[in-house]
Parts: sequence; C-alpha cells; structure tokens
Amino acid sequence: MRLLVQLTTMVLLSASIVLASEDLSGDCRGKLQSETIELRMDLENGNIMTTLALNSLEGADQLNGNGQVQFSYQHEAGIAEFSGRMDGHKFHGEFTFSADADYLDQLENMGLERPKARKTFALAIHDVTTDFIAEVHDLGYSDISLNKLLAFRIHEVTAEFINEMTDFGFEGLSANKLIAFRVHEIDKDYLQELAELGYEGLEANKVIAFSVHEIDGTIISGLAEAGYANLPANKMIAFKVHDITPEYARSFAKAGLKDLPANKLIAFKVHDLDLDYIAALSEEGYDSLSAEKLIAFKIHDVTPDYIQELRSKGTTGLSANELLHRKIMD
Repeated sequence: MRLLVQLTTMVLLSASIVLASEDLSGDCRGKLQSETIELRMDLENGNIMTTLALNSLEGADQLNGNGQVQFSYQHEAGIAEFSGRMDGHKFHGEFTFSADADYLDQLENMGLERPKARKTFALAIHDVTTDFIAEVHDLGYSDISLNKLLAFRIHEVTAEFINEMTDFGFEGLSANKLIAFRVHEIDKDYLQELAELGYEGLEANKVIAFSVHEIDGTIISGLAEAGYANLPANKMIAFKVHDITPEYARSFAKAGLKDLPANKLIAFKVHDLDLDYIAALSEEGYDSLSAEKLIAFKIHDVTPDYIQELRSKGTTGLSANELLHRKIMD
C-alpha cells in the first residue's frame, strides 16, 4: 500500500510518467556486489534479471547495511523504483517501473513501435536513448527494430564500431552481421591482424567463420612455417575445422611425404590417416606409397591386419594396386 502511495505521488510530480498499461511491477530480489547490484524481478509471466551499476542508482548509499531501503533507477525511458529490506548483501522487496510517455511518443515519431512495459524497461536498463537511436538512424539503419536496438546496446554495437567496420571495407553491414561481429569479438585489431597476414578484403561471413574457429595470427603463421602459406580462406577454415595443426602438417615430411597439397592433408585428417598407419604399412612391405594410394587404402580399410591375413592364406607379393583391388572385391 505504501508503495502505491509513493507511485501516485510521483505521477503528480511528473506528468510525463504514465501508469496503467505502461507500468510493470512485482517482487524483487537482489545481491549487492562491490560496484553493482544483481537483481531478479518476478512477474506474473516470467522474470527479468539484470545487473545495475551502483553509480546509476538514486539512493545506492542505503544498500550497505541492514534495514528498510528505497532506491531507484531513472532513465529517459522511465523510472524503476525499488522498496524493501537489505539483509547484509541481500535485497528483498518490490519494484515498479513506470514508462515515460514522452519517450514512448518519440519512439513512435521515429518510426518505431510503441513498446509494452516489459520491453520499455529493457530499453531503460540497456540505455537505449533517443539520441542513440537517432545516431543509428543517421548511419543508415533507419528501419531498425527495437529488438535490434536492444541487441546493439547489449553487444556494444556503437557508432564508433560501425564506423570502424566501414573503414575496413564493411560498409552497410546488416544489423545482424554487426551483432555477429561483436558476439564473435571481431574488431579493428582482429581485422588488422588478418590483413597483415594476407587475409584482407574477406567477406563478412568468412571473417565470422575465422573468428568462430579461432583462426588467428598464431595459427596462420604456424601453418605458413609448416609449408602452408597463403591458403585460401576456405582451406584455412577447413584446416581448423579438421584440427590440422602446424605440428600435424609437418609430421608427414618425416615419412617422406613432403609438400602435400592442402586437399590431401585435409583428406588424411578426414580419414584418420596418421604416421602410425603409414609406418605399419611400411613394415608389411608397402612403403613409399603416394598420398592418393594411402587415402585409397584408408577408405577401403586396407589394414596391416588384412595384409597379414592374406599372407597367412598364402597370398603374398601383391602390388599396391592389386592389394587394393583384392580388398574392394572381397
């Protein structure tokens, strides 16, 4: 009841704050950290969890200690008020969020939907201001939705970041691609590193794939030293997908297989063809096999055990082609 009286007083003091359908309220729990408070707000249709910086709150000084407290978070989108009790570092109480009518009107004037209270609260806690929206519109994203604007704020897609991507040749990236770049930690430093190693001008999807598969300067330089410099982007991605490391690439030179083409090395890895298999075949008399023949042997399961089985039945001296043919026909 006391919370309702406080909210009513607030409405009288600020005509821009509207109640009814543009309000949100429920129980709230929180945990105080050194510079933030972690909050969980329970609603009829779910819950909202967020972390707010203490320096963004009015009344944050009350949160250290025990007893009744009231604090608030004020934003252009509206005001969230919290009332309850602190027990050590834990908060238990209630909250109410009241949306700002002027803010909602401005959203509509900017061509955006008029959000319901829950989304407006999200816009507030993620600091989606009308200035930020105008800035994004000015950069060519005039048809962006509120959900995408929230994602921009959550993943720190700023005007500065958009301009940096434009400078690297990614002008007019879709909102989804910009978010993906941020999610996968693609920034100007990463793009510069790739450019210096020969991967300048990659399309956005390839850059994302590089980052997803953790292709960085260490991997690229290591493979170059192992004889695989200037790999096409698709091959570089395939190497990483199949876990072809510089050590794996170098290992086959020791078995006499120098300068293996990238495709053959990928095939070796796909078919689990390793030095142990090559050495075992050599012990059975099949040494100096070509990469193509080794792959064919592995595909058709020509194993040392199979060769020994044939020998036990009196079949010896087969050439590699004859052995392969025999296995296919068995």
